[in-house]
Amino acid sequence: MISNLRWEHGHRFVPNPSPPIDAYSKLVDDPTELNLLLEIEAITNPLAQEAAGNLRLIPSSRRYQGPLPGLIMLPLLLPRPSRFSDGSFGVLYVADSIETALQESAYHAAERLRAMGAKAGTRTRLYGYVIRADCNVLDVRRGTSSANEDIYDSECLRAAQEFGRKIRDLGYNGLHATSVRRECGTCAAFFWPDAVRSADEANRWLLLWNGEAFKEMGEEGPDRSGTPMRG
Repeated sequence: MISNLRWEHGHRFVPNPSPPIDAYSKLVDDPTELNLLLEIEAITNPLAQEAAGNLRLIPSSRRYQGPLPGLIMLPLLLPRPSRFSDGSFGVLYVADSIETALQESAYHAAERLRAMGAKAGTRTRLYGYVIRADCNVLDVRRGTSSANEDIYDSECLRAAQEFGRKIRDLGYNGLHATSVRRECGTCAAFFWPDAVRSADEANRWLLLWNGEAFKEMGEEGPDRSGTPMRG
């Protein structure tokens, strides 16, 4: 079922507010200039080389033109495996609320700390952003006619990744799905950056690791540090 997803207060958290490629701060400039900047950066930066190649796959008419361009474009220019992608294309994930975004981000942060064998008392900071989106997406929330329970497997992502590729190849802008980490919440998986109208910095959160899970999550307040992510 196709539906219009119009969020004035979507939410996203990231562990690092500064994109690894300085040229991302120029993403709102002329596309020709951006290609040149990325190509120059790619001489010594393999991430920029990857981004430059993937930028060519996004038509200039579909690129994000608002504030905080790195936040919006980075997941699409440097694709990595996720629930709805096998890593061959990028996906921008946005949650419907702070609570949902925190649960989703905390889950992945916990996986990283376990893999590292992090000690109890380790602190992790997440940087919050408000994202305004407006586009037509395929509604696959649980209970809808387009829902497929296989895409909600909490451990195996194969069915969800195959589904995401199929839907993207069919030309859809993205998916609106039930959150796997918070059943009363939802998440949007955007395949193209122009699904987003604008973005703004929000509050930071500090997570305290007890060796097995996050014991506490505390709000720190807005981050107005003027990081390189700001366009």
